[in-house]
Amino acid sequence: MSELIAGVGLLIAVLAALNGWIVLPEQVRVVQNNDAKQDARIEIIQKEAVVRNETLARIDERTKRIEEYLQSKGF
Repeated sequence: MSELIAGVGLLIAVLAALNGWIVLPEQVRVVQNNDAKQDARIEIIQKEAVVRNETLARIDERTKRIEEYLQSKGF
């Protein structure tokens, strides 16, 4: 009887190890895909931030020119 219990335990251990052997690579692949998608989103956000910063810099320069013009006219 103890041999039967040991055999069933061994079978369960083998199945659990085999399940981990099969499932783990799939989980790693999913994490890598999600990581790549997130990196792509971050890159897009960074590019948009650069464009916004350039736009704000142009607006700031124009605002300064307008202020200087108004000051020169006595406003």
